[in-house]
Amino acid sequence: MKKHCKKAVPAILAAITLILAIRLIVTIFPWAEQGYDTNKGLSYIDTLNKDSVADNEKLIRQSRDEFTKQNNAKVAAEKLKNGSFKAIFNDTIFCGDSLVKSIVEYNVLDSTQVIAKIGANSSFLGENSGQIANANPKYLVLHFGENELEQKEQAKYFIIRYSNAIKKIKKKLPDTEIFVDSIFPVLKKAYKLEPYTKNISYYNPLIKKMADELGVKYIDYTGLKGFFKKSNYDADGIHFVEYFYTKYYLPYVYTEVHS
Repeated sequence: MKKHCKKAVPAILAAITLILAIRLIVTIFPWAEQGYDTNKGLSYIDTLNKDSVADNEKLIRQSRDEFTKQNNAKVAAEKLKNGSFKAIFNDTIFCGDSLVKSIVEYNVLDSTQVIAKIGANSSFLGENSGQIANANPKYLVLHFGENELEQKEQAKYFIIRYSNAIKKIKKKLPDTEIFVDSIFPVLKKAYKLEPYTKNISYYNPLIKKMADELGVKYIDYTGLKGFFKKSNYDADGIHFVEYFYTKYYLPYVYTEVHS
């Protein structure tokens, strides 16, 4: 009889412990006894977790893409180092302002491959559409905007002019692939010399939107900080030394055009 009592004691103690534990849970978490639906809360937490993971994956993907692009540009530069940019871009026309004209002045590309003028704005593209059409390039790279940054209020008119000029080109050259550069960043000292350059970050999204609407490729340089080191700039902090074009700009354009 005593043996049976000894065996029953642990079972009784376990039962008492379980009852006390249940009462404690109900006291601390009253919804456990009242039958509250926790599914919505759990679903919300799950959504937050998924959003967080998605955001992190997006950031990782963007960083990876930028790294890949910069690495591809370096690889292209290495391949082109012993070659000729003139030969590599024999099917391409560059059209733009002084930043494009510099490519010819440095004798990196031939004058037949570049249509540019110091101080040129987007109207220059429309004015020279005939010359571009006669050249009939496979690829056309456009770079405009630096000379039309004076007022944000004028941005919409810049986009209208630029857009109309591109439409004109597309009509004449339906098989030519068109690429539109973002406006290059400048060094901080350029803000003092040319205060309007502070508007670059306002204009670039407008250029991208225009490119998307027209079905042309937008080449974005804003995230490529390694391209825009102080040593790559001329004294004014706006224009560039030859090294920028041969080491960074042209190899990068090459990878974008042929990707």
